[in-house]
Amino acid sequence: MRMNEVLRGFRPQASRRARVAIMACAIALSLAEEALAQPQPGRTICFYVDKGVTGHVFVQFHPINNAQACSKNLVRGKYAGKKKKVFKGPGRIKNDSRRPWDQRICYTVTVAQYNAAAAKVNTKQAAPPKFNLLSANCVDWANDVAMAAGLTLPDTNWFIGIDTPGQFGRSLKAIGNGGVFKGGRVEFNPNLNIAPDGGPVASVVPNDWDTEEVALLSQQDPNLLAGLMEVSFNSVDLGEFSTTPGAGFAVLVSNATPGDAIITVDWGDGSDVDVQGHEFAHTYDPGLYNGSVAVVDCGAVNAYQWTVAVVAEGPIDNLAEVNVPPPFCADDDNEVVDFQDGTEIEPEHSVCQNNVREGDEQCDGKDDAKCPGNCLPDCTCAPGTKIPTVSEWGLIAQVVLLGTGGAVVFGWRRRATVRFDE
Repeated sequence: MRMNEVLRGFRPQASRRARVAIMACAIALSLAEEALAQPQPGRTICFYVDKGVTGHVFVQFHPINNAQACSKNLVRGKYAGKKKKVFKGPGRIKNDSRRPWDQRICYTVTVAQYNAAAAKVNTKQAAPPKFNLLSANCVDWANDVAMAAGLTLPDTNWFIGIDTPGQFGRSLKAIGNGGVFKGGRVEFNPNLNIAPDGGPVASVVPNDWDTEEVALLSQQDPNLLAGLMEVSFNSVDLGEFSTTPGAGFAVLVSNATPGDAIITVDWGDGSDVDVQGHEFAHTYDPGLYNGSVAVVDCGAVNAYQWTVAVVAEGPIDNLAEVNVPPPFCADDDNEVVDFQDGTEIEPEHSVCQNNVREGDEQCDGKDDAKCPGNCLPDCTCAPGTKIPTVSEWGLIAQVVLLGTGGAVVFGWRRRATVRFDE
């Protein structure tokens, strides 16, 4: 819904104070050029999917009754904190306000729901959770935030126990643009160059890893995948095999655990790729086939190829044994670095120390609504600054200047306090 539609009279169900705050926020936003429709006015939490090469899911908060009312940069997502540590390593919560996105689903929430989700994020920012591509990735984290608020996301499960951005995106696409799921409204991005904060998307964004995309790319171009993940690439020719249609063909993978690696088998006959396991079996029609096994672990992308001749009669040699080298996973922090050299998503060009927060600045001098009194000289908030939650106690004035005439609208709202779940 575009902001001019808000000004023509649409109002969500809300208290009188909340309606005044919503109106003030709507007027303030209407003063800026908006290239993208904003979520429905009100206290909302939105869940985004970026279906890029590596895929990503992240969360955006829209408060109305705290110091960050009208803010569009309360956008957070979970990443692996270290290269080569995407299976068992540290996690990191980053600002995704300039991340590209394809679809989102937004829920209007109560104060209690907002506070519960904000507390969840605050806690994880202070002590980032572990990252595991298979069981503790960006989608799992988004589901945790939704659960804290009592919200249910559309299906995110791609394979048993594995949640992926790709599956989340397919679910949103199936619901359709403007469709509703358990109280959340789906929206497709009409301009892929516009980020969640309304500005242009960053030219460089941190890598995240969609398990599904990793599995597919490990078969399509394992060497490219190794380069993207900055791990070694190993290729082994398993040789030629023979079998009959009745005997079938089997693959046995050793030294790799499905909980610590992504294991895929492409049988080479156009059938579905098999995923995650130690033992795989398949039957063929007569013919000659080229198959492959890919094992992606914390240290390498391992690719194995074979050729199997399937004939009506003849010798049977139908077991391909794949002995995966023990993975080398860097444990010394000196051997690994943060994604993107530890920086946040690339900011716009901005001028620090001009008392106007712009671009990707968290604050700038007196313009410190995100962290009142805690703005550092480099225009970032002091460590430990958290997303304020909303309290239903106290009133403060919200002042919005309109145009050059200096007209003032006073919107009264309840005082914002920070409640931490620590």
